[in-house]
Amino acid sequence: MSFPRVGAPHSSPHDSAVHFELDQHQRRHRHLQQHQSLQHQQHEIPFINGGETECSHPPHSPVHATHASQPSRSSHGTILDVSDDNAIKTSSNLHPEPSDTSNSYARVEGISDDATIAYGIRPNEPQRRKQLPRQRQTCDRQKSSPLAMSVGFDDATGYGPSQSGGLPVRMVADPPNRDEWRRRLFNLESTVLLSNEEFETYFPWVDNVYSHRSTQLYKKKPFITHYWDCRLKGRAPGTPKPEDPNRKKRKRSVRERDQCDVKIKITQYHPGAASILQGDDRSSMDTEVLEKALTISENEPFWTIQRINHNGLNAVGDSRPPPVHKHDLSRSDEIKKSSVRRWLAALEQSAKRAQKPWPWKPTGDAATTAKVHSQEADIKFYAACFCPFSQRVWIALEAKGIAYQYCETYPLRKPKPTQLLEANPRGLVPVIQQGKWACAESSVILEYLEDLSSSSSSGGCNNSNSVVLHPTDPQLRANCRLWIEFINARIVPSFYALLSVADDEAHVLGSERLDKDISELVQAADEEGPYFLGDHICLVDIHLAPFALRLSRLLKPFRGWKPPPSGSRLDKWLEALENNPHIRRTTSAQALYVKSLHDLAKGYQGKTD
Repeated sequence: MSFPRVGAPHSSPHDSAVHFELDQHQRRHRHLQQHQSLQHQQHEIPFINGGETECSHPPHSPVHATHASQPSRSSHGTILDVSDDNAIKTSSNLHPEPSDTSNSYARVEGISDDATIAYGIRPNEPQRRKQLPRQRQTCDRQKSSPLAMSVGFDDATGYGPSQSGGLPVRMVADPPNRDEWRRRLFNLESTVLLSNEEFETYFPWVDNVYSHRSTQLYKKKPFITHYWDCRLKGRAPGTPKPEDPNRKKRKRSVRERDQCDVKIKITQYHPGAASILQGDDRSSMDTEVLEKALTISENEPFWTIQRINHNGLNAVGDSRPPPVHKHDLSRSDEIKKSSVRRWLAALEQSAKRAQKPWPWKPTGDAATTAKVHSQEADIKFYAACFCPFSQRVWIALEAKGIAYQYCETYPLRKPKPTQLLEANPRGLVPVIQQGKWACAESSVILEYLEDLSSSSSSGGCNNSNSVVLHPTDPQLRANCRLWIEFINARIVPSFYALLSVADDEAHVLGSERLDKDISELVQAADEEGPYFLGDHICLVDIHLAPFALRLSRLLKPFRGWKPPPSGSRLDKWLEALENNPHIRRTTSAQALYVKSLHDLAKGYQGKTD
């Protein structure tokens, strides 16, 4: 004989006879489970426990004995509670499942994923796994939905965070007849039929009204049923609050429960389901709704949404009409925003963050220079005023007299500025952009600017005021490249190492290491100076200059760095760099460097060019 479906009320008047025969089947079913469980232990089949696949152990091992003696069972013996957040969990109101499973279904909560269900089935029922019909498997759209993965907002695709019970939805900012559809899906005066496109478009606008409770998967029926309650109904307290102090706490406000009794049923019909239901006399779908469903393409799924009573029946199968909302739509919007509104709010917030002014701007002489070069030019120079690598390129641009547009940016902002990412996908400064071509890395840019100014086709260089930064002699050029590499590989890391330490002992050791590296560079420089090659500045000086300026501005007052003796070769070199007009035009006031000290160290950790 056939038995009532799980979760449905018994309609037969012979309840005692049904229960007696059900008990008989359950006892035989339980006996068969115990027998198969013993076979499972003997064959050492891996099984699922707590959401993880555990390797099998010998039947007499302690681990295997523990697992065998304490299996995780659901109320009907086939579905397990899985600890993974994306896994399905057995609903707490399940009745024992009858042995005749031809018309039975499993009632589960969360995302309906056939892969998760497969892991949830006990290994002592291998035949059950093979019997999963195609209709019971969740459609590919639902499994691959960005909402099912719930990884956050995606501005490009228009998908937002999951609040729709794992149902496939799309984020459409202003669909046609939006307000009318919202009122219709809120009131649900009658069963509403929606095409797949309509459901994905309009349900995200009202998913804040309802809260997903459970999903029913049918074995031989071409649809899946999702049950939702009005969010103002609330729910009983769930698992205890975690005691982890590092866990991020959600801002939640407690509200009174049972403020609304509305319960809805969302039925997800597979493609071609209307034709199947048309020839089924037992179909509960309204004739009018079925006729409309037949007009939808056979290759497309469709949906119905209706209010129901709490016993699972709608007004057609029950004399009592289903409850109506005890509040209006605006009250639901006050409690929680819909998925689309949250998505739009995130886009607006992201746009505001992009429009916020940068925390640092050039000051002093550097501010004047930046203002002079704020107009559009062939070369765009993306820089950060606190960044020493950016100042290298800025000094060279001023020394070469090349026309450029100064573009202040903040590379530490998240998300990184769009214009900076277009010029340099790594999002680092400095960067120069010339038309569709762009170049990063300060050392490479300096070489390019030197070649650009010496070329007759440069077009952007005032040759009368241009300073030659690289010697024409091949041996001297090679020698300069060698010591430029020394600055980048030895002096710069020593500078940041001293900048990052906090205790006094580390300050002493860091200062000694930095002084040793600088002394080695000074010994390779021209004896008379004051610059590296003599009386004119070169690329070696430009590579060193931004860090030399910060010795007295940052390392001396904050890290205990001691300046060189007055009149020494290094003292003359540092003084020449301080007074060089091209360097001074790119130098901000000391207060800027002090305030941006943290960002200076953080930028180097992010490998600023």
